[in-house]
Amino acid sequence: MKNLFSAAVALALVAGFAASCSKEQSNTEKLTGTWRVEETDYDFGADGSIDSTSTPDACEADDDLIVAANGTYTTNYNTLCDPTDPQTDSGTWAFSGDETILTITSNAFPLPIPFAIEELTSDHLKLSISDGTDKTITHYHKQ
Repeated sequence: MKNLFSAAVALALVAGFAASCSKEQSNTEKLTGTWRVEETDYDFGADGSIDSTSTPDACEADDDLIVAANGTYTTNYNTLCDPTDPQTDSGTWAFSGDETILTITSNAFPLPIPFAIEELTSDHLKLSISDGTDKTITHYHKQ
C-alpha cells in the first residue's frame, strides 16, 4: 500500500511539473495569425525619441494582416480608403539571420523591404524601418 501511495504521489508530481512546463513558441509560431495596426510612432532624426504618434484612419483600422507559417501573407483591406484601390495584397515574408529582421515582399511591388523586429510576442508585434534619417515604428496587435 505504501508503494502504491508513493507511486501515486510521484505520478502527481510528474504530471504537475509537465503541465507547468509549457513549450516556448518559435518566432514563426508567434508571427503566424491575424494582426491589426494599433499605432505608428515617428522618430524624426532617428535619435531614439518619439516625435509623433498616429492611429490608423477609420478606413485602415479594420485592415487585417494575415501571416501564414508557410512564409506567405495576405492583407485584407476591409474598408477601402480609395474605392479604386485593390481589396487585398499578398506576398511573402522571411526572417533574416538571427530572426531580428522580417523581410516582406509584396506581389504588387516585388522589392524586398526589411523591417527590424523590435518586439515579437504571441499578441504584440513592433516593426521599424529607417531611411537613415527618420524611423517609423508600427505596433500591431494579434486578433
